[in-house]
Amino acid sequence: PELLARKKGTASPNQLKVMAVLFGIVSLGALLASLVWRKGGVTATVSSTDLKGLAASSKVKYAKLPNGAVIVAWSDLKLDKAAAAISVGTGHWSDPSEHLGLAHYVEHLVFLGSKGYPKEDVLFDLMSRNGGHSNAYTGAHETVFFFEASPHALQEGVSVLTDSLARPLLHKEASERELSAVDAEHNKNKGQDMWRLDMLGRSFAKQSHPMSKFGTGDSRTLTGAVEAARDFHARHYVGSNVAVVVVGPQPVEQLVSIGIDSASTFRSSFTPPTKNPGPSFMFAEPATNASQAHMSLAPPSLPLWCVTAAKEMSPLLTISVPVPIHEPTNLPSKLPHFISHLLGYEGEGSLAEVLKTGGLVNSLNAAVDDGNKYEWIVEIQMKLPQETQDDKVKINRVLQALWNWVAKLQRSSSDTVSGWWQDSSTIAELHAKFPNAVDASNTAVSMASRLTRFAPVDAIRAAWHWEEFDYRKFLQIMNAISPERSLYIMAENGPSARPLAPVGSSDESTDIISVPGKEKWYSMDYSIANVPKRGIAAWTSNVETLGWHGLSALKLPSRNKFIPKNLSLLFGSTPSKEPVEIASGPHFQVFGAEDSSFGAPKSYFSSSLLCPVPTAFSPHTQASMDVLTNILSRKVTKRLYDSSIAGDSVIFAPSINGFQLTASGWSDTLPQLVNATVIELLSLFGSMTPEDANFAKKSIEQSLVEELHQPAFQAAIKGMRQTLRKYSWSAQELLAALPSVRKDTLLQTLESCLNSRPSIRSMLVGNSALNEATEITLNALSTLTSTNTALLEQDPSVGTRLLFGNEIQQATGVLPRDQWLITATPNNNPEDKNHALVHYMQYGEVDDDSSARILVLSSMLQQKCFEDLRTKQQLGYIVGCRGSVQGGMGAFIVYVQSIKHNTMEIEQRILDFLGRSAQYVSEMGASEFNQFKDSTVEQLTFTDKSIASKASRWDAEIEAHTFRFDRTEKLKESVASVTLDDVKSVYSTLISPGCPRVSSWIVPQHINLPSKKDVLDVGQGYKGMFAGSPGDAKEYITKYHAPK
Repeated sequence: PELLARKKGTASPNQLKVMAVLFGIVSLGALLASLVWRKGGVTATVSSTDLKGLAASSKVKYAKLPNGAVIVAWSDLKLDKAAAAISVGTGHWSDPSEHLGLAHYVEHLVFLGSKGYPKEDVLFDLMSRNGGHSNAYTGAHETVFFFEASPHALQEGVSVLTDSLARPLLHKEASERELSAVDAEHNKNKGQDMWRLDMLGRSFAKQSHPMSKFGTGDSRTLTGAVEAARDFHARHYVGSNVAVVVVGPQPVEQLVSIGIDSASTFRSSFTPPTKNPGPSFMFAEPATNASQAHMSLAPPSLPLWCVTAAKEMSPLLTISVPVPIHEPTNLPSKLPHFISHLLGYEGEGSLAEVLKTGGLVNSLNAAVDDGNKYEWIVEIQMKLPQETQDDKVKINRVLQALWNWVAKLQRSSSDTVSGWWQDSSTIAELHAKFPNAVDASNTAVSMASRLTRFAPVDAIRAAWHWEEFDYRKFLQIMNAISPERSLYIMAENGPSARPLAPVGSSDESTDIISVPGKEKWYSMDYSIANVPKRGIAAWTSNVETLGWHGLSALKLPSRNKFIPKNLSLLFGSTPSKEPVEIASGPHFQVFGAEDSSFGAPKSYFSSSLLCPVPTAFSPHTQASMDVLTNILSRKVTKRLYDSSIAGDSVIFAPSINGFQLTASGWSDTLPQLVNATVIELLSLFGSMTPEDANFAKKSIEQSLVEELHQPAFQAAIKGMRQTLRKYSWSAQELLAALPSVRKDTLLQTLESCLNSRPSIRSMLVGNSALNEATEITLNALSTLTSTNTALLEQDPSVGTRLLFGNEIQQATGVLPRDQWLITATPNNNPEDKNHALVHYMQYGEVDDDSSARILVLSSMLQQKCFEDLRTKQQLGYIVGCRGSVQGGMGAFIVYVQSIKHNTMEIEQRILDFLGRSAQYVSEMGASEFNQFKDSTVEQLTFTDKSIASKASRWDAEIEAHTFRFDRTEKLKESVASVTLDDVKSVYSTLISPGCPRVSSWIVPQHINLPSKKDVLDVGQGYKGMFAGSPGDAKEYITKYHAPK
C-alpha cells in the first residue's frame, strides 16, 4: 500500500485498504490459475486461461518446462476424436546452402524408426488401427507433425510421435532409401504451376536471403546428406525449439500430464532465436532508358517485370510486394488479415468487381504472409482471360485499376478505416460468442504452428482476438505497397516464355530490354525487365486515358449491413430432431428441423428448383447450366459479398434436374439472402447481356483448361469416374459444347426450366421457428410464379418423372463379370512427367452389411499398401488404397503416381500386392481383426462441427430421396456385426480373376501410349478385355449394361 500511495500520490487510507484487498484477490486468483506440476522429476508451472471465444465445454491449460519446451492442453468434453501436434520452430529457411531441403528431408526421416519404436511407419500403423490419420509439413519457419485418432489411442500416439522426433534412429540405409520419396514429391510438384511460380518469384530474392532457398529438396541437393540430417536434428529438435499440443475429450489435467511426458523427452538445449535476415529483395530506381533497364537486372532488382509460361493454369498475373516492418513484435496481429481483406474485397465498386465486370479478370485474390516478423509479403493474384493476356492495353488497365484502388485505401481517413476494423472485430466477437464445435486436428495443428511464434496465451486467443486498431501502423503497411516496390510475374499460356509485352503504354516500345533466364530447380524459362518510369506513371495516374471508364466505378467499402442484430432466436435446450415434412402442395415440399444444439442463432436453408429431366441430358445441357450458375453467382456475390464476410454463405449450383440454392448463417439475415438470390435469378430474363454470357463462358473455359492440365493422379481419378458414370463429362466434351451456348439459348434453358412444371423442395434447419421454412419457400415460389401465372394451375402428375440430382450424378455403370476395361490417356500437362494409375475392382451393388465389409477391409489394407508400395518399393509419393461405396456400388481402389515406373509396371506391382495381401488377410487373427473393426467404427464416428455440416448431411438424403438420416449409425451397427470370414469372402471376390475391373492410366506426354496389344496382355485370364479412351469405355458399358 505504501508503494501504491507513493506512486499515486493522493491515495487516502480507505483507498489504500481497498487497493490492498484487491491486490490480495488478484494475487489469490493468479495463484489458483497457476499451479506447480511435478511428475517424474519434472517440475512445471501450469497456467489456466479463461478467454472469450472458448466453447463452454472447453478448458485450456499451458505450461513451459525446464527444458524450454511449451505445452498446451485443450480439453473439450464434446469431442469424439483426440489429436496431437508437435511443432519444431525451424523450417526450410534454416537449410544449409549445401543441402537445400534438409529440414523437409528430416521431416521424412523421423518416421523411419526410433529407439523406443524401431520399426518403420509405426505411427501410421497405429493410426490405421484406431480410426485415425497422421501427417506432417515443413514450412519456411516451422515443421509440424500431427495426428488425429480415437481418444483411447491419444497417449500411445503421443508417445510414438514424441519418440520419433526426439530419438529417431536415422539409419543410413533407410535414410538413403527415403530420398526417393522426397525426389518423387518434388517431381509431383514440378508439373504444378502453384509450386513453379512460387519458386520463380523467390528466386529473384537476394541469394543470401533465406527466401531464395529451394525448400523441398531433391536428389541433387540431398544425396549424401544423412550425416547433415543427423546434425540438423541434433541442433533443432530440442526442448527450447519444441511445442506440444494435445486436444481431446479427456479431463484437462490428464491432457497436461500427456503433454508434459512428451515435451520433457526432448533434450534440454538452447536454440538461438531467428535473426533479422534483412530485406529479401534488391531495389532500384525505375529505369528511364534501355541502358538503365539492362544495368538494373544484374542482380535483378525491384520493380521487376517477369514473363513465363503457364503449364497448368490459365494466364495468371501475380504482384508481390515486400513490406518492411519497422516495429516488429512477438504479438499476433490481425492487420495482415485485414489488409488482405481490403485488397481482395469483392463487393460492389471493389477492384475485383470492377475488373470482373469489365471482363479483364476472372478472379482476384489477395494475401499477406506475415511469417517473417521483420518483413511481410503482400501478394495479389489475378486470373486473366486469354484476351487480357494478349492485349497490352488491357494489362495496363488492370494495373492502373489496381494501383488506383491501393491509393484509395491509402487515402482513407482514420474514421473510415477504423469503421471497417470495428466491423471485422464485431464479427470476430460474434464467432467467439457462438463458436462452432472444436475440430481436434485443426485446433492442434494451428495452435502448434502459432506456438513457434507467440507466447501460449497469445497463441490461444490469436484465432479470434482483434487488437486495438492502430491507424499509424496501418498506413505504414499500406504506404509501402507501391508499384515501385513490386515484383510482377505474368504466367502466360504458351509453350515457353514469350518476349515481354511492353508495360506502361499501349504502343510498341523500343526502350525495354528483356533478359532471358531459366529457373534452376523447376527449369522454368522466363524473361525479365525493369519496369520503366513511364509504366509507373501510367499505372498511378487517375486519368482514364486507356479508353476505359473503370476507374470512376471504384468505390470504397461501406459499413457491413449484414452483421446480425437479432441474436435471441434460441430455443434453449431444444434437442436436435431429424427433418420432417412440415408443408407441401402441388408444386412445393418443405422440410424442417428445430435444432439449437449448437447454442447459436444460426440456421441452414436449402432449396432446389426441380425441373423435369430433359430427355437427352448432354454436355451442352451441362454447359448451359454451368454458365447460368456462373452468371447468377457473380451477381449474388456482388450484392451479398458483405454477408459472407459476416459469416453467411450463399451457394447457387446446378443439378441434373434444375438448380439448388444453399444458404447458411445467422437466422436474422437468412430470409433476405434467400429472397435476394431469387430476385437475381428472375432478373436474368431482363438483365442478362451477351457480355454476361461471354464472360461466364470464358471463366468456365478457364476452369476446364485447368482441369485438362491437372496433376496425373487427379487425371487418373477423373478418367475412372468418366468411365463409370453416365453423366460425368470430360473437360474436352464440355469445352466442345461451350461455343454453342449463347444468351438466347441460356434464356431458353432457364425459361424451359420455369415453364416445365417445376417444383420447389426446401429444408430449413436451425433455431428459427419451423414455419419460417414454409414462409421463405412460398415467398420464393410466389416470386417465381409471378412470371408464369399458370404455373400453379398445371397438373404436377403430367410430364417426366422428377429424377433427383444425386440419383443421376452418382449413377454408376454395373460391369459384367469377367470384364476389365483399361483406359490409357496422355497427360495434357507437358511439365508433369509422372505416370498415374487407378485400379478399380467392382464388388457390385451393396447394402449396409456389404458396405461395412468393404470399409473394414479398407482399414485392414491401407497401412499394408503404404508400407509395401511406398516405404519398401518406393513406387512414388502418392500411393494408397481405399474402399469405395458410391451410387449404390461397392468397390476397392488402389492408386499410385510414379516418376520412375510406367503404368504397365505399376499395374503389375499392384496385382502382386493384391496377391500378397490375400495371405495377410487369410492369416489374420481375431484380435488383430477386431482392432481394425473398431478402427472402422471410429472412422465413422464424428460430431458435426456446425449446424451447416449437420444440415448438409440431411439435405443430401433429401436430395437423393433416400431419407436415411441415421445412415451412419446404421452403418456402424453393420460394422460391429462383421466377421473375419465376411471380409475374407469379400476380398476373395475382389481379387478373383472374374472380378469386374477398371484401370485408368495416365501417361506423360514424352512417352508413347502403350500399344493396345500390350494393354490387353495385362489382363490375361479375363474373358472380356477393353482398351481405349474413357469416353469409349463409357459407351461400351452403356451399350452392354445399362447404368444402375
